Amino acid sequence: MEILRLVVGPVMTNCYIVWNERREAMVIDPGGDSFEILSRIGKHELKVLYIVDTHGHIDHIAANAELKEAHPDAELVVHASDEPLLTDPQRNLSMFLGADVSSPPPDMTVGDGDEIALGPLSFRVIHTPGHTRGGISLFCDGESPPVLFC
Repeated sequence: MEILRLVVGPVMTNCYIVWNERREAMVIDPGGDSFEILSRIGKHELKVLYIVDTHGHIDHIAANAELKEAHPDAELVVHASDEPLLTDPQRNLSMFLGADVSSPPPDMTVGDGDEIALGPLSFRVIHTPGHTRGGISLFCDGESPPVLFC
């Protein structure tokens, strides 16, 4: 597994691009700076299979639309409880920051214990509500050491 961390958006959110040896990738929390994210995907010649939001606030979803437009076959993933936040600027808090961000709706919703497969890599969804009702973490123990995105 390869992991690239980018710090994106006005509140400096950690965005991760994760890929396997077949260059199949998942983008976790694209919270802004879509040009930078897309540039890195292109530089590494990655095929994006998933765009995963660990929760539905603007600082984790702001680049969803641009990534989905550039990679229309990628599945946009969020916990079922945060699905309404993606398309509602009031609920995703963007309108309070002077923006009007509306993400595309998810292609797939997940819940606790679900798995997201990235080729030979498997990421278990851990429901971690608190900050939002649908907060999630992703755990991959097929690597040494195991990895948790939270």
